[in-house]
Amino acid sequence: MPWCPHCDEVFPQGTSCPRCRSDLVEVAGSVRSTEREQPGVLPPMRMPRRLRRGFDRIGAPPAAPPAAPPRQLLTVAVLLLVFATGVATGRRGMLPRLPADRISIAPIAAAPLGEVAFVTYARTPGPGQLALLRYDVRVGKLRLVQRMAPPSEPNPLPDRYSSQIQSFDGSVAVVLSTGKGKPVIAATAPGAPPLQWLEGLEAAWEARDSLLVLQPGGLVQRWRLSGVRRQEQVEGFWTSLSQTHSGVVLEGVEQGRHHIAVSSPDGPVKTIDLPEGAHLLAASPRGDRALVEVSGEAVMWDGKTLSPSRLSDHRPVSASFSPDGRQVAITLRGPGMGDDQPTSLAVLDHSGARVMLRVLPDDSTAGCHPAPSWHPGGGWLVAAGSGGSMHALEVGGGRVERLKTRVAGCGIAWAS
Repeated sequence: MPWCPHCDEVFPQGTSCPRCRSDLVEVAGSVRSTEREQPGVLPPMRMPRRLRRGFDRIGAPPAAPPAAPPRQLLTVAVLLLVFATGVATGRRGMLPRLPADRISIAPIAAAPLGEVAFVTYARTPGPGQLALLRYDVRVGKLRLVQRMAPPSEPNPLPDRYSSQIQSFDGSVAVVLSTGKGKPVIAATAPGAPPLQWLEGLEAAWEARDSLLVLQPGGLVQRWRLSGVRRQEQVEGFWTSLSQTHSGVVLEGVEQGRHHIAVSSPDGPVKTIDLPEGAHLLAASPRGDRALVEVSGEAVMWDGKTLSPSRLSDHRPVSASFSPDGRQVAITLRGPGMGDDQPTSLAVLDHSGARVMLRVLPDDSTAGCHPAPSWHPGGGWLVAAGSGGSMHALEVGGGRVERLKTRVAGCGIAWAS
């Protein structure tokens, strides 16, 4: 009887299995399972590669879990995350970095020991964009004293600043103006918290911890920075303050005539009257001599005699007396009128005779009044020019050094 070994069924008709098309085998009698032949090997089936890879992954043994990263690697990752978070937070809330790449000041070996104080710009505009720095001219070391964010105008243009620096025995005061509103004053004294911002027209140090501030209307306030901070009213009405190496000289008006007085804890002490129609440029430390401007010319005045300086072709801008009061340094413009004229620096003796006259190697200082500052030991001057320049001058030898900086508003002074 025809039997299909693959389907295990009997097909009475035909020579091939109607299901699998295999050849039928002729067997006699009934077929039992024990007598059946083993089926042949089926031909291989074609399977797409994608399915074979899937079946291989299903049948593969489970992979071992990944090894834990080393402990050192985790520590490094945490530190990097903390650092990145701090940088991102600092860029949003902290003050800008100082412009170390914008300050290029070479030390002057011949200069005396001491530090120069000036205000410079931070790297980017915004709050805290100004910084008070002190620079050791001889050693070449720069250090930060205080960062400042003037409240009157947060983001003025760089050329809008006008600054004055007053120093005395290590204390430094900054008078800052942007042309809008009232000037503001910041001060720092050794061992005392900084003072900012006071409204005032001028400031000068009476002592290391005592700052006089001229208010609109002629009132002068005395601020005590050490100990319990307090303020007092100075007797009288005044028009200007002059910083000297021994304290403050005040200019006032009495019965229609201008005079100067030396400040003291007990009140100002009048010294000399000023000539009629004269404008005070600087006063000596003892207040017994003054440099005044009369009809556009710088003139020395001792209370009795006027001594012309013979600088009539130059216009005086500002001045300061030496620590011993025997010489006076004057910032001049000219010859000619206008703020675009060259800037020069002259030194006169007590009789008005010229000791030195040097043109500052810089452009004009339009909109700024760079008062020269004497070293406490005398012999050297510093003055600021336009474009952020600073000039150091040797009075005796006539040496002039141009130091490229980023001075804001041409305020500069020897701080020690």
